[in-house]
Amino acid sequence: MNNSHDSKFEISDVLEDTVRLFEDGWRVLLAVTGIAAIGYTLIEVSVDPDDIFSVQNLFGFVVLYLQIYAIVWMARRRGLLDNRSHDDGSPTIGAYFRVVGQSILASIAIIFGLALLVVPGIWLMTIWFVILPILLIENEPVMDCFGRSRELVTPNFWKVLVLLALWLGAYVGAAGALVFFAPFPEEYSFTANFPLNFLVQAVTTLGWVLALAAYIQLTNLADENSVEDVFA
Repeated sequence: MNNSHDSKFEISDVLEDTVRLFEDGWRVLLAVTGIAAIGYTLIEVSVDPDDIFSVQNLFGFVVLYLQIYAIVWMARRRGLLDNRSHDDGSPTIGAYFRVVGQSILASIAIIFGLALLVVPGIWLMTIWFVILPILLIENEPVMDCFGRSRELVTPNFWKVLVLLALWLGAYVGAAGALVFFAPFPEEYSFTANFPLNFLVQAVTTLGWVLALAAYIQLTNLADENSVEDVFA
């Protein structure tokens, strides 16, 4: 892996760092993914079909907090919080609501952009690819995080776009499997629904870890620090 100031942002390095993060935090990531998949499956098999969507949305707020906890835990393990944040970066209620607010704002903008011939939405998804790690690690105001993410991503826009495309491809595949292979509501069962829910949640978790790995690469290049220091 490149360590000099002249080193470049490489997709292979981000993927390598993603694997390292999974190797280091697989227990936490597996727990978060498993809890999410079990929760969504139990909702599907026990809640009235007319209410499933609403209950799953409420449970999604619990899953989001667990995902935030996992990212903060991995960042703390790598010393990122001590080096870059203004506080200890704990997944506080304040941080949680900041992520929720950021997610709502980004979703509205991206959906609007996708409606405008798709390209603006893809552009926004790319330049905001590392916004969640920035929000959780650097503890900047929500609106500043949008600009910070754009600042980091823009010099390597096309490579980050490839990373986004890889993750979107995996997510679309998982969501497609959920749509096409999921049983009808009257045939719901834990054994039938759990594997598909686990697949979708695993790909969602992958997106968080991939964004963290990209953030590590981008900030180390920008700050002239060694990526190896993070993974020492």
